[in-house]
Amino acid sequence: MKYKFNFKSKKALLSAITTMVSILIVSNSYANDDKSLQYDAGEHTLIGNSVDLYFPDLQTGDSDIVVKAAKMPLPLPKSLQYNGLEMTYGEYVAMPDFFGIPEKPISDGKNLKARKERFNQAFNSLAKTTTAVDEVPKLLAVFSEETQLINDALKKGIDPSQAYKKVNSELNKKYNKITGGGDWYYPKGRMLLLGETNWD
Repeated sequence: MKYKFNFKSKKALLSAITTMVSILIVSNSYANDDKSLQYDAGEHTLIGNSVDLYFPDLQTGDSDIVVKAAKMPLPLPKSLQYNGLEMTYGEYVAMPDFFGIPEKPISDGKNLKARKERFNQAFNSLAKTTTAVDEVPKLLAVFSEETQLINDALKKGIDPSQAYKKVNSELNKKYNKITGGGDWYYPKGRMLLLGETNWD
């Protein structure tokens, strides 16, 4: 997969990165209708981080600089009134499972204006809150556990889905607690609440 951008200034590039991050937050919502195809946060991260990102050479404005997504932290800059979080493309792709407004699915907005407003509220729950600053590092730590699980299974020639069956419940308990829930599945944290209305 290739993502190509052409900009004339650093300001334009920064603005575009922020816009791209916004798009990524909701891109995960468009899930495949085949319910047998299910992806967890670690898989989202691995897949997203495997792409190449193409940026313009700001010195010449012509040739492209190619960066592996896993090696390119994308900022939510405080200069644009965001909370300063930095994550990779793949990590952003995984975040819609954890950030949003459970009672306001984007697609339930009665018109385009309402849906844009709901999108902005969902995006800002990640990009502008101190809650996200606290939770994201904890979520990323669990993502790493998932990623290690996938890598270990692949090295052993085991289907990662079989490895997941053994630990998925424990991972989800961790996610529930990180997003404001209890040690088990009650009370429900934001991840579980979002899962109940995640039809965007």
